[in-house]
This record gives sequence, C-alpha cells and structure tokens, in this order.
Amino acid sequence: MSYDYLFFRLKRPISSHLEIGSDTIMNLGSVDYVKKWITENFPNIVWTNAGHTVWGVLILDDVHLEIFLGRTEKTTLDSFRVGTSYHEHSLQQIQRIADALQLTAFDMQTCDLFSPTAADE
Repeated sequence: MSYDYLFFRLKRPISSHLEIGSDTIMNLGSVDYVKKWITENFPNIVWTNAGHTVWGVLILDDVHLEIFLGRTEKTTLDSFRVGTSYHEHSLQQIQRIADALQLTAFDMQTCDLFSPTAADE
C-alpha cells in the first residue's frame, strides 16, 4: 500500500491543510524543469516515461520512493506526489526531500504538513 505526500511551494505561510489551494501554492515550472531540478538534488533517481506520464524511483537510505510528476503535456506543475511505504525512516526521507528542494510536503493520510528546514539552520 502506498503512503503518499504532495510537495509544493507556498506563496505565504498557512496554518492548516485546509488553506492549500491555487491562492497559496506557487508554480514550480514545467515537467522537464521540475525533473531536472529534482535530478540535480538527487542524481541517483531513475526516471521513466510511461506513455505520457513521468515518474521516477529514488532510493534514499534503503527507503524506496516513487516520484510522480504527471503528464508530459502539462505546461506547468504546481505540485508533485511522492509515494512510499509507511515507516518512521520514510518520514526522515520526506523531510530530506522537503529540505533539499525547499518545498512543503503534505501527508495525504494524516493531513500533517512538513515545512522545509531553512537553508541556514
């Protein structure tokens, strides 16, 4: 069973997942741009184009993560999904991705938000 997280960049701070929407989420760029950006931060990712869908497999400290960018014809992305199995160690890797990309992660099961740690901390 997949445990899913949605990654995005906020325009402004929010206090609840109920505030997530087009007025609070920034555009991340094209599918190709986001793919390149993730690859620069995690060069061991293996990308697959299945039909018109782009997704990648990333292994971080023995945690299997699937990053789903969506359909290639989308002109821009405002978010992407990461699926994994639920383990405490997986939470550390979700935070690691949030920190590296300076994005907020939304736990789609518990509705928790993972804010990125500031680069200077």
